[in-house]
Order: sequence, then C-alpha cells, then structure tokens
Amino acid sequence: GSVPLDVYQWLEDMPANDLVRWTAQMLRDMITPYHLSSRQLNEFGPEPATSLAEYVKHLLTMGDVPRVCLPYAVILILDLLRTVPGAFLCRANVYRVFLIALITGSKMLEDSVFAISSWAVISFHHYKPETLAFLELEFLGSLEYSVRVSRHRMDTFLRTVMPTRQDPSYPRPKSSWRDDFAQVDPAIQEQVPEYPYTPTVVSRETF
Repeated sequence: GSVPLDVYQWLEDMPANDLVRWTAQMLRDMITPYHLSSRQLNEFGPEPATSLAEYVKHLLTMGDVPRVCLPYAVILILDLLRTVPGAFLCRANVYRVFLIALITGSKMLEDSVFAISSWAVISFHHYKPETLAFLELEFLGSLEYSVRVSRHRMDTFLRTVMPTRQDPSYPRPKSSWRDDFAQVDPAIQEQVPEYPYTPTVVSRETF
C-alpha cells in the first residue's frame, strides 16, 4: 500500500492496539539469545511478569506520552545496539531498556515530563527510582548523550518501517524492517568514512 504524505497523522490514526503490536514486534525482533549475568540479575531483579505488548500498552497509556515516543524509543535502542560494543537486547533486559528509551524520548519531545519516581510507579513499581536513575545515566552515557532524533530521520523511519493495512504483516513490521531502515538511515548514510565515530566501550553487563 502507499505511504500517506503525513506520516505523523498516520501514526495518530493507527488503532492503539495495532500501534502497540507494531512496537512490541520491533522489540522482539531486536532480542538476541544472550542472557545477563547472575550479578546483573541479582542487582536489578527479573523483568515484569507481563507480556511485552501489555507492557508497551501500559506505558503508553499510563505514561501519557505522545505516540511518536514509541518509534523514538525504538530508534534509540537501534543506536545503542549499533554503536556500543557488547550492547544487546534480550528477554532479561528488554523491558528496562525500552522503558529508559521511552523516558529519554519523552524528555526530548515534551516540555513537561514525569519525574523518575513517577515512572517507577507507572512501571508497576517494578524498579526502584534509584535503579531507573542509574539506568538512565548508563543509557545516556553509552550513547554519549547523542539522543536527538531529527525530523528527517523520524520521517525516514516511519516511511520505511510502518506497515500499511495492505501489507500482509500488518500491524507488525516486515521481517526485513531493520535492514530496510539501515539502508536509508540518515545517521548511517551521513557518516564520514574518514572520521568514523568511535563509541565509548561499556560493559555488556549494563544492558
């Protein structure tokens, strides 16, 4: 199907459950079979006992964030996985990484945002405020505080990745969505080969 000219209106008009399923599937597609160490699990505990789709829906509803925060968070996670050696998404950390990416996106897109203590409540009281504050700093530091997603990049992401109702996979993204976006992602295409970006090496225990 054809992509509407106004991708943001398209995003707003997408049924909430379809938007949630689209986002949750992208998160699942980024999961690898890695597992966190026992030390990391003992420090932060297991992830919430709810499905990923229900978790995304709960954060979108209770966090009262703009819908565009969902793809914004996905892009930040893609950046984390692409630029930080050793970073990975797995079933033992996907909830917390998405939550921190969503919090970061909301701060970039909104003037008035929830305090970290409020996000601790919103996320089922599963994480202590100090844990979220620590993870937020680690997330930002890992990305070297480069968390701005330009309008052009968001446009490109939505036009490349968002499914139309005519797509067989709707509302889930095409299985090739990561490769499709990487081929047109301005953040990748505009890099200067002579001066490659060298990210800070972080411990894979963090995420």
